[in-house]
Amino acid sequence: MQNYNIDELLKTCEQEQLHLTGMIQSFASLLIFDSESFIISHVSENIKDFLSIDYKDLLGKNIKKVLKDFYELLDEYKLNDEGVNFFYKTLKKEKLLLKLSKIDNSIIIDIQKIKEEFFNATVKYNTELTIAPYNDIEYDDYKNKFLKLIYNQLKFDRILVYQFQNDWSGQVIAEKVSNRNVDSYLGLMFPASDIPKIARDMYMINPYRLIADVNSKNIDILTIDGTKPDLTFSDIRSVSPIHIEYLKNMGVMTSLSIPIIIADKLWGLLACHNFTYKRIDPLQRNILLNLIKQFSIGLQNFFAKKKVVYLDLVEHKINFLLKNIFDLNSFEIQIQENKKEFLNLLNSDGLIIIYNSQIWAIGSIPENNSLRNLDKYFLDLKSNKIVSNSISRDFELNFLGPVGVLGIKVESKNSTLRSYWFRNEISEKLTWAGNPNKSIVEYKGTFRLSPRSSFEKFVEEKHGFSNKFDNQEELAALKFINQFFKIIEGNI
Repeated sequence: MQNYNIDELLKTCEQEQLHLTGMIQSFASLLIFDSESFIISHVSENIKDFLSIDYKDLLGKNIKKVLKDFYELLDEYKLNDEGVNFFYKTLKKEKLLLKLSKIDNSIIIDIQKIKEEFFNATVKYNTELTIAPYNDIEYDDYKNKFLKLIYNQLKFDRILVYQFQNDWSGQVIAEKVSNRNVDSYLGLMFPASDIPKIARDMYMINPYRLIADVNSKNIDILTIDGTKPDLTFSDIRSVSPIHIEYLKNMGVMTSLSIPIIIADKLWGLLACHNFTYKRIDPLQRNILLNLIKQFSIGLQNFFAKKKVVYLDLVEHKINFLLKNIFDLNSFEIQIQENKKEFLNLLNSDGLIIIYNSQIWAIGSIPENNSLRNLDKYFLDLKSNKIVSNSISRDFELNFLGPVGVLGIKVESKNSTLRSYWFRNEISEKLTWAGNPNKSIVEYKGTFRLSPRSSFEKFVEEKHGFSNKFDNQEELAALKFINQFFKIIEGNI
């Protein structure tokens, strides 16, 4: 039996080339031709079911000659700014939805059959999500309203909003299920390896992922030169066998996921699960994408307002704490008389400020050698910030004292100012959807990760960690240290 390394296996998953599978799902067909020579380079094996011509009669041929009627449908196409386009066409009485995309010189065509009632149907856009939530209560209502609108379109068994954390694990923060018999995932965590980086990157490029039927057989893409086409922009590329196994273990037959993108970053996902096969028509697709867009804008506006309110409050607190600082001696008096207020600025248990060789310390702080190790580590870094909820783990330091730190430094020609905000260890319980630790199986003479078979609640108790410092607290720490630095540099 071979040896295996869990980190190496996770790395292998991260590097899986999802866009080069060489296959598509069976609900659609695919054709690729060269934009200059018009030679058909790739065809899915099931093309005859869609265009009434066998793949053998297409490969290596000029599309304008062997598919004259079909090519004429494409004659007026224009790719949008994202390099894709959708349009409806009728070919020999067959209603088709075509998606065109272009990579290098290759024109890639996804071909789907659609029902008569959805052909050129007009989307009636909903405007209920245009008003952003104002507070946390409205935020919860806003998420639930969003899910209700999605459910009214799809009627899927489970629909959820999945938010990514800083380490790319995720949590279900809102959910709607079709009935009480459906297992709830609300509040449960999922490990980062469930959605590896390659998959997250694909969401940013192509914001629609439908897995129509986990039990259907993938369709091979035939080629004239043995190359696998780049299906980055295709909506019909096949699915990783491990992900299919993952969905089957969930009891899911049809899955749809669409990214929630805020400020050009992947914030979360809309994930929809149905336990039986369910077809999604093009009209539903367009409505869903519009609802996602409205929801994303609403969230972005809500978070922006919260940030402004928070930073305004922080500004007032900092002004109060520093208003009577005239020199270093007056700061010593101020920090000792207002310990609670200084610590509460960042919900910290301890604070150390070092200006050149002078040190001020309040609350829960590390022992001297640990502080020296941390300070040397930070001074040697080019970055002006360190943040961790487990100092010993993240910085590989021999460290005794509080386990979490947010450090900020500012420098001038002759001076260096550092602030360290500390947080004590907490006993944290994380509730996962199943055991987050991947199991390993032997497969065809090698080892691979296997998706967990159960998604029952799994409680993990973590030690050696503090509460995390969030991005707004990092901004607050930076605002404080910059303002303090201006005061002491201006008075010395």
